[in-house]
Amino acid sequence: MALNKKTQKIGMAVGDVKAGGTIHKYRLVKLSAYNTIVETTSAAVAVGVVLEDYAEGDTATYYSHSIVPVECSAAIAIGAKVSADSNGKAVTTSSTNFVVGICVEATAAAGDLAMVQLLV
Repeated sequence: MALNKKTQKIGMAVGDVKAGGTIHKYRLVKLSAYNTIVETTSAAVAVGVVLEDYAEGDTATYYSHSIVPVECSAAIAIGAKVSADSNGKAVTTSSTNFVVGICVEATAAAGDLAMVQLLV
């Protein structure tokens, strides 16, 4: 899919937080310390998505309660509940993972960007 179709974001931006490590754009993030975010893992509770790449120590912005593009680790159907995998990528939710959103535009393969309505 063309990236220009994936630029819409609606909702709340949270800025002036610190990147606690390398964070890749379009990945789900979690809090790792006060005012510090890192890419989330499958067992963690995500707080949002970043739309830019960040190096450790950078001032970062993430989006929550938004419709944003998220990189997927596999195909995701429209309407599917979405969780994070171990690298902060979106994946269809299993029964044990925290639901971060609902897929509002489906993807066909790993690496695609899905539009996700974030519930966090």
